[in-house]
Amino acid sequence: ICIYGIINALKTKIDRITLKYPGYNNSIKILHLSDIHLGAIHQKGSVMKIVQEIQELEPDIVVITGDMADGSLKVKPSWLAPFNNLVMPILYVTGNHEEMNPKEDMLKIINESNIKYIGEHQTYQCKGVNFIGEDFGNDLRQCLLNVEQKRGEPNVLIYHVPTLAPDELMKYNIFLMLAGHTHGGQIFPLGIIVYLTNACFAGLYPDKTNSHYIYVSEGVNNAVTPMRVGSSRIFALITIEGYN
Repeated sequence: ICIYGIINALKTKIDRITLKYPGYNNSIKILHLSDIHLGAIHQKGSVMKIVQEIQELEPDIVVITGDMADGSLKVKPSWLAPFNNLVMPILYVTGNHEEMNPKEDMLKIINESNIKYIGEHQTYQCKGVNFIGEDFGNDLRQCLLNVEQKRGEPNVLIYHVPTLAPDELMKYNIFLMLAGHTHGGQIFPLGIIVYLTNACFAGLYPDKTNSHYIYVSEGVNNAVTPMRVGSSRIFALITIEGYN
């Protein structure tokens, strides 16, 4: 089982999803990554592999929803250097593991790279889509009180933990929330506990109207041990298209 878990943790699964948004007159391919966990196990070599896979998928934008750091070792600037070879925007917010890096050191080297940190209520627009970033630990519902909804402009929230329920998204004018944190349980049967303690565990969750969505990534790398049993290394390629 351990040998299988180690091999399985290295295999990438591409989750391809297409979502429709009314009045949107464009198309955008968002590559959602989460839980890269750079530290004692995953370092520059892991980032080089990630960058190669990103280049093969050719997204319009890359979104990283936290836990870039593992907390076991401080992340070095050289580990992030391969990201500088990418031409598309890369957005990033922090997760719970950045608190152990510590967070201030992590943000310093992020800001020295071409990765754009938007974790303190900042927004970023790409191809008519508004990306809203919030760091782990922020009062998410309070931060979202003043989000505007403009016709034909989807709002995409990036936050580490799938805190909101799908049926809350309409209230806050969020079309799509991207999150991670759960690792899809990472190793069975521990995943059963994660499943029972998270309303959104892994994959795509629509609201009751099937018009607002939460996507929870199982993550790119692993926490604590380099194994996956009953979960996958996920690259989520989400396309948003318009309709009238």
